[in-house]
Amino acid sequence: MKLKDKIILVHYIGVADLSDAHIREYVNEIIKNVGHEDDESVEEFFVPIVESRDTRIECINPVVVSEEKYAEVEKRLVELQEKMTEAIENFSKK
Repeated sequence: MKLKDKIILVHYIGVADLSDAHIREYVNEIIKNVGHEDDESVEEFFVPIVESRDTRIECINPVVVSEEKYAEVEKRLVELQEKMTEAIENFSKK
C-alpha cells in the first residue's frame, strides 16, 4: 500500500516534565499502547514535544476522503486519544 493511500497519524507527546533518561521509556510506552504496527492502512509518527506536557493526535491525510471515511478516521482518533491518555496516566502511576 502506498503512503498516499494510508491514514497518517502524528502523535505529539508532551514530555516537558520528564528527565532525559525517562523520555525514551515514556515514548516507547505510548507507542506500545497506541501503536498500529499490524495495521498496514495506518502510518504513524511519534514526536516528543519538550516544550509542553500537552499530548495530541492529528490525522494528516494527503488525500481527500469521503465523509464516511472521515467519520471512521475521526472515530479512530478519539479512541486513540483515549488510549494515549490512559497510557500516560498508567505511566505516571509507576
